[in-house]
Amino acid sequence: MKFSEKIEGVLYGLLYIIGSFLFVAGLIHSYRKHSSKDFVLTIIIPPLTIYRGMEMFWHKDEVEADNIDWDKRLSSDLRSSIYLLTEGAYKDANIVQMNETTEQFSNKIKDYPKDKKKYLMDGCRDYITYTFLGTRGNTIAMNDYFETGVFVFSVSDSTKIYKDKLINIYKLNDLIEPLEASLKEQANQMSNGKPITDKDVLTKMKSNYNNKMNIYITKAEGDMKRIFKNIFNEEF
Repeated sequence: MKFSEKIEGVLYGLLYIIGSFLFVAGLIHSYRKHSSKDFVLTIIIPPLTIYRGMEMFWHKDEVEADNIDWDKRLSSDLRSSIYLLTEGAYKDANIVQMNETTEQFSNKIKDYPKDKKKYLMDGCRDYITYTFLGTRGNTIAMNDYFETGVFVFSVSDSTKIYKDKLINIYKLNDLIEPLEASLKEQANQMSNGKPITDKDVLTKMKSNYNNKMNIYITKAEGDMKRIFKNIFNEEF
């Protein structure tokens, strides 16, 4: 084999190694730092994949270019997300204004690093789950109230898991504690009720209440999941 052919073989081998590295690095970089659409394109367009592998060496997130205090930013943004979720689901909000506000907020966070955006999404998912577990728990307590005349406030083990996460991980004490305090006060005010002794009346009362609550919960849950998708461009 001629010397020139050996050099040519070495160069081709080197190019293959570099190309393979850039291809794998490009996929990883696209997944971590670019959109899901970009990641799909890097899978089906190899030149773009290799370019992303090179681009990672000079890529700089715009939001990371600023000296951001992420603890404060995420704390504020999580509360803003929860406000949008609850305002749109529980109150007669101005739909046009809510949509505009949601779109503005979504545009603000869309270029956040993936771990920061995931933190916000996980926090919202936990809050939504906590809310509806608690609501269903209160529905059960109201059914007992119809029978006994006593409303007993309690938090299920499943609800406690999400409550602890919201307080210990996301530091949402200021949202969780007043909510539970109001429910306890409601329980105190309803502690001297009269039980319904007529079985037919009791059955009808429970049925009407449960039907209304099921409609309410289904609508609120659907609204929250819709707003979640509008904020994060991902399914709940």
